[in-house]
Formats: sequence, structure tokens, C-alpha cells
Amino acid sequence: MKPNMLMMQAHRWVTDSKLSTGGKLIVGEWTVAERFPVFKGEYIGRTERTKVPVWRYARETFTIPNDPPMREGRKGSPGMEVDFGYRAGARQPEAILVDFSATKQMYERADGRKTVDDFGVQALVLNPDGRLVLLEGAADAEDKEREDRVEKVRRRIADVDRMNRPQMGGPGGPFGGTGGMN
Repeated sequence: MKPNMLMMQAHRWVTDSKLSTGGKLIVGEWTVAERFPVFKGEYIGRTERTKVPVWRYARETFTIPNDPPMREGRKGSPGMEVDFGYRAGARQPEAILVDFSATKQMYERADGRKTVDDFGVQALVLNPDGRLVLLEGAADAEDKEREDRVEKVRRRIADVDRMNRPQMGGPGGPFGGTGGMN
């Protein structure tokens, strides 16, 4: 990891998403960008490629769409591009990562032993409304609501992936026929 780069996580309830073809896809799911790099002085909110379950009417099931990347040079991994930004029309449209630190501190305990503590990452963020906010990695790591949401999103994606995996050896044999030689 580069010294001026911080890995972040973003959560968003997605009602719909713009496709690379210009159309819209109705979604209605929580989605999580689990790890994406943000550099000091850079906008935090952005479009990240992630897996999102979507109801397919023609198939009468949920699937994970594989929409081609909208921008040149983006990898075409499974999923679609989701906007994790504010985009609320403010003068400054996104939060900015002003600074961050991840420090270790050595101190001497009462019994004379030296101890090294790892402090969680602290990030100073300028929100679009002009407020400076201190985000603390230790607090986020212990945030039960965040942990539960990430786990539910992971399970949901795994369930949809499992439902859509081709079934080998099921009714009709591996090639969908009746199993007999006609």
C-alpha cells in the first residue's frame, strides 16, 4: 500500500443503476464496495464495480448482472458499476479525504514492561456540507450494524450465485436432454 493511500469501504442502498448501454436497471438492494483506494486530497465518493443481485423478469429469478465497464481501462469483472458518491448537487459534490494516520505508540506500563499499541486508522474527511469529520477505524471495526450489513450482502450474493450455477447431472442429464438415446 502506498503511504498517501487509504483503503476504504462504502455502503449504499441502490434503488436503480445506470447501465453502460444508457438504460436503467431497477435494483432495490444494499451493496458494499468492500475495499477501494483513496488518496489524500481525493474525492471519496466514486463509482465502484460490485456484484448486486437484480430480479430478471424473463428468468423469474435473481441474477448478478455483468454490465461492461462504462469507462475505458476499467476491468470487466462480474457485476456492475455502482455510484457510491453523494451527488446531491452541492458546490462540492463529494466528501474529500483531507488526511489520515495509522500510528503505533510505545509506552511503559506500570509494571515496567514496554508495550506497543496499534491505533486504528483515523481519517479526516471534509463533507460536502463543509463539516470536517474524524472517522476512526477502531470504531468502524466494532460497528455491529456495519458488520451485519457486510455479512448479509456477502450471503445474498453467494445465494444468488449458487442459484444461478449450472446444475450438472440433474434432470435431463448434463446437456439438458431426456437422458436416453433417440
